[in-house]
Amino acid sequence: MISSKFSTLFTSESIDFAMLVFLWIVQIIIYPSFKEVAKNRILIWHKNYQSKVCIIMGPIMLLQIYMITVDLITDSSTLSIIRFILLMASWFLTVFISVPLHKKIESNNDLQGSIERLIQTNLFRTFTWTAIYLTHLI
Repeated sequence: MISSKFSTLFTSESIDFAMLVFLWIVQIIIYPSFKEVAKNRILIWHKNYQSKVCIIMGPIMLLQIYMITVDLITDSSTLSIIRFILLMASWFLTVFISVPLHKKIESNNDLQGSIERLIQTNLFRTFTWTAIYLTHLI
């Protein structure tokens, strides 16, 4: 039997909070640290970072997509629509801006410029994922 403590671990609010915390850590600590890694090590470091982050954050991100989508389908309130739009904006920014910049870093293409743009553009993702969490306070 699953305890009630376990079932509350995977609430929408807890998943959204995990994304909020992760994005702020990325924005304030991880992405700026890319500039501090020696140029001859950044490609290896970046590859290791990405594979480890995917293992940790991938399931959380997929669970968030599932929970927000199910909420939209079953509730269709203004709030669930707003949450879904914010999530789609977050994923749009991820797929069309962040992922291509990570690929440029992997290919050592305009390394410093790509890192700077990644930091700058990630701020929008950080705000959208923060807004998703803040909807729980409405």
